[in-house]
Amino acid sequence: MGTAGRNSIIGPRLTDLDTSLVKNTKIPRISESFNLQFRAELFNVLNKVNYATPPKAGTQLFSGAGAALATGGVLVGPTASSSRQAQFALKAIF
Repeated sequence: MGTAGRNSIIGPRLTDLDTSLVKNTKIPRISESFNLQFRAELFNVLNKVNYATPPKAGTQLFSGAGAALATGGVLVGPTASSSRQAQFALKAIF
C-alpha cells in the first residue's frame, strides 16, 4: 500500500452554521389551549463553501519516476454541503 503515516493527509474542514427562530402566539378567542407557532429555519447562514474530500481510490500523488503530479490531491468533487437555505412554517397547536 505505501509508507505514509496515518492521518498524514487531511481533507478540508467542514463549517456550517444553522439557526432557527420560533414565535408562539396564544389565541384564547378560539380555544384556551390554541397556539399558533411561526418558525423560520436558516441553514448554512454564513453561506460557506465546504469542499468534498479527495477521492480515496485511484488518486496518484506521484508518477512512476517519483515526480509530483499536478492532479494529485486536487479537489474535483462536489461540495459537501448545500448553499444557504431558508424555510418557513406556520403550525397550529390545539
